[in-house]
Amino acid sequence: MASLSIQIERHAGSEVASPECLAVLECLDAYVDGESSDAEVSRVGLHLVECAECRRAEHSLRRLIETVRHSQLSVMASRRLRLRVAQLFLAHDRSDD
Repeated sequence: MASLSIQIERHAGSEVASPECLAVLECLDAYVDGESSDAEVSRVGLHLVECAECRRAEHSLRRLIETVRHSQLSVMASRRLRLRVAQLFLAHDRSDD
């Protein structure tokens, strides 16, 4: 199986990738994570019924997520990275004031 990003790139770059396919692939993460609006869920769901390539991309993304959820690997970001992320959040919060 090709990696998800390669699969999406291949479909997005193919002659059959419609503007709708590109829009669906762009929001597929949010759709799979349940973070899409009701209207977007409906639009993406209808497209997935009609488009085998986008369905394959969705299936691959779901499999990837399940694999990561069930993996026993414990990954910890370095202290330096955690501090940098914290600094970015603080800077963002300050800019919202």
